[in-house]
Amino acid sequence: MKQNKTKFILALLALVAAITALNVPLNREPVPTTTRDSLAPLENPAPRREDVISPYDSIIRRVALRYGYDWRFISAVAYTESKFNNDAASGAGAVGLMQITPIVAERYGAPLDSLADPALNIELGVKLLAHYGDCFTFPADIDPKDRISIVLASYNCGIGHL
Repeated sequence: MKQNKTKFILALLALVAAITALNVPLNREPVPTTTRDSLAPLENPAPRREDVISPYDSIIRRVALRYGYDWRFISAVAYTESKFNNDAASGAGAVGLMQITPIVAERYGAPLDSLADPALNIELGVKLLAHYGDCFTFPADIDPKDRISIVLASYNCGIGHL
């Protein structure tokens, strides 16, 4: 058990370090939309070659924009969770890019047989991150890296385990 906690802490620190190196904003800024459930294309120009991280970038960009996250942050979470392997499955029953569990799918009313759909999987993962981010009331002077570390820890092991 202690070895798993050590691995988790090291993975979390590596993720925060990678995000910091990218100079990615860690605070979520909700973006008003007229159709929240729409996966309409972004208004942003086409990404430059150096802005390509995975085959799922277009989906990640749309969902991240809708929830006010930097798309590179969401990509970092997806990479950490699945190495961008949409067929990834854990022993705990988590599946897909964002390693969504059946409990999370049920919570958001998503059909269990659709969790392999990358767009749905990413959407559920970002909804869960946003939910965890909204669950905590942080003091104004807490470092944004500490905030996101707590949110990521909640995402990884469940808010009840913190």
